[in-house]
Amino acid sequence: MEDRRSISDSQEYGAAYGASGSLTLLLIDDVPSVLKILEEMLVAAGHTVVAASNGRDGVRLFNENRIDAILCDLNMPEMDGWMVARVIHEVCKNGKAKRPPFFLVTAMADQIRRDERIDRLGIDAVIAKPVDIVALLETIQESVQKHSGDTTRLYC
Repeated sequence: MEDRRSISDSQEYGAAYGASGSLTLLLIDDVPSVLKILEEMLVAAGHTVVAASNGRDGVRLFNENRIDAILCDLNMPEMDGWMVARVIHEVCKNGKAKRPPFFLVTAMADQIRRDERIDRLGIDAVIAKPVDIVALLETIQESVQKHSGDTTRLYC
């Protein structure tokens, strides 16, 4: 029931704000149900979602697509969210891609919000699970707008 309300919230938000431009979002999460629910909510808001079930595939998809923002789970086996952020940071630093806003999505948001790696790796925000979809959509929109006007963030 709550998932339906969230999808409805996504659709309402998309109708009100998403018409100004659909974004291509890279979504990385190793939990299939979380990946599916977030993808459905983001698509309902009018965005295109490129989804990966692990960090390696997420980095590959980043390199293969024009991505407007990245939402990445923190705790994943093999390649966690910190490592994904580090690899993408290096790709952008080397001038191979424009750096999009990067969001860590985690149930441990309160525990890591002051981690020094957030600034060093260019992480724009830490999003708490369970995700408040309207707040997430607003955060994405604000960050994308901020990045598009800030030429110092093109390559970090």
